[in-house]
Amino acid sequence: MRPGLYLSMHPDNLRGLLESSGRRYRLYAGFAGWAPGQLQGELLRAGWLVLPADTDAVFREDTSGLWKELLDRASGLRTHHR
Repeated sequence: MRPGLYLSMHPDNLRGLLESSGRRYRLYAGFAGWAPGQLQGELLRAGWLVLPADTDAVFREDTSGLWKELLDRASGLRTHHR
C-alpha cells in the first residue's frame, strides 16, 4: 500500500508477523462485499470518504481524536473537489 503499511489476508503472512519481535503492527479485521458495480456506484454518489493512506494515522499512539481529524480531512477534500 505504501512504505511501512501493508495489506494481507493470507494466514501465513499474519502468523509470521505475530511471531516476529520488535516490529510495530496493528491488525484490523472485517469484511465488506459488493455486487458487481455497486462499489463504483457508491463512490460516484459520494457514499465513501476516501483519503490517501496515512501510516502515521494508522500507528498513532493516541487515537482519541483520530476519527474527527480524518472526517475533517475528508470533508475538506470533498469540498475542494466539488
